[in-house]
Amino acid sequence: MPSMRDNLTLVVSDITDALTEIPDASLAGAILDPPYGLGLTGVAWDRSAIAFDIDFWSLVRSKIRPGGTLSCFGHSKTFARQSVAIEDSGFQIVDTLAWAKGFGHATANRHIDSELRRLVSPAALVERYAGWETQLRPAFEPIVIARNLPPKGSLVESIAAGGTGGFNIGESLIPSDPLENRSRRNGAVDGGANRQISRLIGSMSVPTAGGRRPGNLLLEHDEDCEETCCTPGCPVQLIDAQGRTKYAPGKEKASRFFTQIKYSPRAHVSESPRPAGVRGHPTVKPMSLVNWLCGLIVMPGESYLDGFAGSGAISEGIIRAGGHALAIEREQEYAELIEHRFAVLDVAEQEERIVGDVAI
Repeated sequence: MPSMRDNLTLVVSDITDALTEIPDASLAGAILDPPYGLGLTGVAWDRSAIAFDIDFWSLVRSKIRPGGTLSCFGHSKTFARQSVAIEDSGFQIVDTLAWAKGFGHATANRHIDSELRRLVSPAALVERYAGWETQLRPAFEPIVIARNLPPKGSLVESIAAGGTGGFNIGESLIPSDPLENRSRRNGAVDGGANRQISRLIGSMSVPTAGGRRPGNLLLEHDEDCEETCCTPGCPVQLIDAQGRTKYAPGKEKASRFFTQIKYSPRAHVSESPRPAGVRGHPTVKPMSLVNWLCGLIVMPGESYLDGFAGSGAISEGIIRAGGHALAIEREQEYAELIEHRFAVLDVAEQEERIVGDVAI
């Protein structure tokens, strides 16, 4: 397999063909962004149903060591089929992350009254459906998290036996004000409570050192937000506005409980490599999101699969987290995007080294 650099191997091939050439149990995990099966981008590959293929996920699983983590992007319309296929292949579903975002376009949305009018429906029926439409605005994308575990084995047992896996919570904590008192007195339990929990009278909860534990909601600001204020409709602002009103302005906002990625929710033009004469990729994930996800999953020094590599954003995230990326991409034009991405990255890293040497 061709290798572009020490921590990246790029294979230009159909992913199924490429995976058959990879030794079994040779990877620590996989971070994949497969086609959603909806054709939303207008390109042929986006209609592929490979994400719903049990045999495909069985092949992926065979390449991952016991305990290894699979992270897979999906669409709110089709991720249920994707999740079932992943689970039926032998993976154990751990969770589903919700990437909440302030942008989204309701593809194929129709105004029902206009469509009824086009069908020459009775005026009364057209009027009755004024304001009705066919689609909601997609405000989140699911990210399915699964593990390669034997039916009766645990993650810790797999790791102890030479496996891999788990979440790097220590590197993914949500920053909090070090002066904030996050301890809480345990509530009183009376006879009418649904649950009885033994606890010391007057005891206090002990908050996680270093910040709050990340949850399965990844919250992003709207792309038009600024450092000092949010735009109307921004997910962060809405959560704070609908949070508990007893909190003073600027203090203990509800959004503090969620992982916040405070950069553009769309991939910035600088994150979407476009060498001369080559089209950009239509579904580039923002590096703020990718870097957080890879930081949660990637164990430094281990190898991870970036199938359906596209422009190489996930491979870059794997490498930035200290891992080795195996990027598989079928389309030659997208492979050129990956090569361009890492050529630019190599130059940037070289410039950083030069600046560092001068500073020393």
